[in-house]
Amino acid sequence: MEPVPVSVTAEIAGPRKMHRSRLLERLIDFEIEPGSKFVIELLPSGYSLDEEWYSLPRSAHESENGIVLISVETPPSELQPLMALLPPFPIAIASESNSFDDLRNFTSQPRAIGIILLRLGHWAIGIAEDGELVTTKTGSRYVKGQHRKGGQSSNRFRR
Repeated sequence: MEPVPVSVTAEIAGPRKMHRSRLLERLIDFEIEPGSKFVIELLPSGYSLDEEWYSLPRSAHESENGIVLISVETPPSELQPLMALLPPFPIAIASESNSFDDLRNFTSQPRAIGIILLRLGHWAIGIAEDGELVTTKTGSRYVKGQHRKGGQSSNRFRR
């Protein structure tokens, strides 16, 4: 069976954040495209990009977490860039495949994040696991305000 050519245009649309569930939906859309063959590369930090990907912004080339590159095979067996993803968590092991399984496994790993917020004497600490806030603690520190007659050391400066 001859592969059907896929019309793909690589253009930089600017950075966009995508929720994990939306990414998984997009992967399903790619997979059901008839006759299309994809190459998915998960590259850890310190990778070097092929020349097809040089047009990416510098932040993509210098990502501390690595990069996910999705290319489509076009006749006669050339790779054309389709999508680049900068993951919020580091990629530990480089992989290249023709299925989205490695990317799906990487995306669906359970993650825990610590959150610390500080503002004007108030604080909040929380832990989120797998996108859900699990526990939180909030509070404030007591800082005695300045008295209108001056602080405790005002008598020293009176002289």
